[in-house]
Amino acid sequence: MTKSPFSRGKMTSYNYCIIGNGPLGIGLAYLIQRALHQEKIHLFFLGRSGPAAVKCHLEHKKNPFLVETDAPHPNHLTKVDVCFVCVKAFDLKTALSQHLPFLNPKAVIITLCNGYIEPELEIIIDDFPGFTWRSGLSTFGVTAHENNLFSLHSNQGEVLWGPIPTKKGFKRQITHSESLLLESKPHTFSWKDDIRPFLMKKWLFNAVTNTLSATKNLPCNGQLLKDPGELKKTFFEVLQLSEKVWQEKWQDHTDELYTELLSIINQTSENENSMRRDVRLKRKTENSFLAGLSEKYAGFQTLKKLSHQIESSL
Repeated sequence: MTKSPFSRGKMTSYNYCIIGNGPLGIGLAYLIQRALHQEKIHLFFLGRSGPAAVKCHLEHKKNPFLVETDAPHPNHLTKVDVCFVCVKAFDLKTALSQHLPFLNPKAVIITLCNGYIEPELEIIIDDFPGFTWRSGLSTFGVTAHENNLFSLHSNQGEVLWGPIPTKKGFKRQITHSESLLLESKPHTFSWKDDIRPFLMKKWLFNAVTNTLSATKNLPCNGQLLKDPGELKKTFFEVLQLSEKVWQEKWQDHTDELYTELLSIINQTSENENSMRRDVRLKRKTENSFLAGLSEKYAGFQTLKKLSHQIESSL
């Protein structure tokens, strides 16, 4: 068992905070600890009830790893350099309103939420303009098991982020605390000057795979390939919806996008889809930030039908 070298000790040079101690937050903590094992950092979590102590086991490539952090003292919050936000889209506003007033007002805030969150994020940024704001996404998958055990099952996953436009313009300058992650090995963290196309693509793929997996009760992503006709039909309707939601056109990239979608399904063929798991466990889903956005527009009958099915199953 390998123990994180950052779980104990005094606050030191660089301070990283994760809002949300679910699977995504736990997986991110492991990746940060792996990347910065030679640096002096302090890493801690903020949960629904405030500062949270975390102790759990995460398996990666069949190797166990102990993720352990103490609950931070309130004074530590004022020294946060970078804060990653790893909550469900429907919890974003509540989580940020709860925690941001206590953080270093010059900290970098990086959101890693699934779904279309730009309208909510714009309001929050207006309320907290002093922070350096980033939008990001993750391409690694983490599954929560019983007995506080997690597994990271994406060997090539990444964490990407980039600047968000605000009323004061872009803050493009990368801070030193960010660069420590971006320059670390193995190369897991990446900076994108224009993050929006990557967010759009992630939204597109999630809206297709999550919606079908949840409504068809598919035990793993690979089952999506058993009905290629329905998969392709849903993909094209989601593609049309994305142009309404994001106000951007994909132009001539349709074939490339569909090929990439198939590749992602194959790479995660044995994984249970997160929205299918939420529906199975009768938990609230992020449907309203994905295919559920079809309710705002005329047409999109297939997506509306699937969206209603998800909502009625909870």
